[in-house]
Order: sequence, then C-alpha cells, then structure tokens
Amino acid sequence: MKKLSVLAVAVIGLFASAYGQTYMPEKVGAKITYVDKNEKGKIISAFRYEITDVQKEDGKTSIFFDMVYLNDKFKETGERYPAKVWSADGYFHTDVRYSLGALSSSVNPDSIKGHTIILPENPQNGEKLDDCHITGPGFELNTTNIVLATDQSVTTNAGTYDCICVDYTDEARVIFVKVTAKSKQWWKLGVGAVKYESYDKKGRMTLNRELYSIE
Repeated sequence: MKKLSVLAVAVIGLFASAYGQTYMPEKVGAKITYVDKNEKGKIISAFRYEITDVQKEDGKTSIFFDMVYLNDKFKETGERYPAKVWSADGYFHTDVRYSLGALSSSVNPDSIKGHTIILPENPQNGEKLDDCHITGPGFELNTTNIVLATDQSVTTNAGTYDCICVDYTDEARVIFVKVTAKSKQWWKLGVGAVKYESYDKKGRMTLNRELYSIE
C-alpha cells in the first residue's frame, strides 16, 4: 500500500511573432538542473533537462529534451528519458505521454490520455484555467481549481526571476489509493519552471523542487 501511495504522489508530481516564446529555453544543448529538498532545505535528489532539438513549423515551436536523473551529488544515475513540450497559438503544452520520467519504464506512453496544465503565454492575474484530466493503466489524475497570479518574484540558486504562479489542486488515484495535494508552480517565459511546492491534506510539504542552474 505504501508503494502505491508513493506512485500516486509521483503521478501528481508530473512547463509578438509568428512563433510565441515558450516556457523553456529554445537552445539546443541547454542544460536545466532542478533539485528536490527536504523540510530542512537539504538536497536529496536532482535531475537535469538536456535540450536535444528545437523545431519551428506552421507557428508551432516544439522542444525535445532528455530528462537525466542525478543523485544528491549531481552525478548521473544512468536513468535518461525523452520528453517533449510545445508552444502554439499562444499556449504552452507538455506532452504527458513522453514526460513520465521513471514511470515510462512501466507504462506504455500511448496508453496515456488527457493533458497537463496548458499555460497561456500572456497570462492575466487571477485568470482561471480549464481543469485537466489524465488517465492511464491503473491510474488517473484530476487537476482542478487552477488559478494564475502574475508578478511573483522567486529566488533560487539559479537567480531571481519574475514569474507567474500557478495554484491548483491535484487528486490522483492509483488502483484503490487516492492522494490529494495542493500545489504551486512558478514559471518564467524562456526559462521554464522555477519552483514547485506540493502539500498534502494536512498541510505538510510533500515536495520542494527548485531550479538550481541553467547552462
């Protein structure tokens, strides 16, 4: 049962011209490193996005990258998974089928249906976004009450950024286990996710993730 609960949290835990600017760097070879910290602020794990390709066609910008897992000393663990995001018609999308990380080894990507939060490139303070619903073999994830806040200043090891904040509620079900979390994400155009926090129903932090560096 404990393993199922951890899996449910992992599911929760899963960014002026013809081409709008995306919420990630559009540079092949860029490396974006994130760290997860415990309640005392100690780094317990890390991962890195390595951008492998950027394609622009018919007003759509697609960014392909590898998600590389690291230990707390920033050494590669040997786990590497492909992922994709894209921007079109003023909105930023994540291809959830290919952004499962370690879960992709046990789940057929083509069996995943639905989408994650779709971010507007020109967000408005207080703007409410459509709910999201994702299903797959033995699990489902509902994201509701999605509200944006603008002009949020966030400081991490990578620097200080003026961000938008995405506030929402996740409810994940894996087999017969349900996990509910309140989450916040801070995003910066051209940079990506800067910070992520998630809390359980009792208000205890379950994930504290921050942007560590951009190379």
